Amino acid sequence: MVLVTLGAALIGAGCVAALAVWTEDFPPGPRRCVGCGYDMAALLESLRCPECGRAAVHDGELVYTARQMRWRLRAALWCGSGLVLGVLGVLTGW
Repeated sequence: MVLVTLGAALIGAGCVAALAVWTEDFPPGPRRCVGCGYDMAALLESLRCPECGRAAVHDGELVYTARQMRWRLRAALWCGSGLVLGVLGVLTGW
């Protein structure tokens, strides 16, 4: 039951981190391609990345911050780790 409890705590922390990413107002970063991270600040008219060719539907897709990406990765890591620990706890009886 220890692993199940720890897994549940990690899943909860991941959900809180994911909620923080969706609700917090992050300051806008430079215009970057979401696909490859190419700096598109100088390309004012184009929404197509010259590096990878990905086309953005609107300008809002190009703006993100490294802080947002870090929190998304943390949330995914915590939820994934919690699921693994929970399954191991159920299988092993811990």
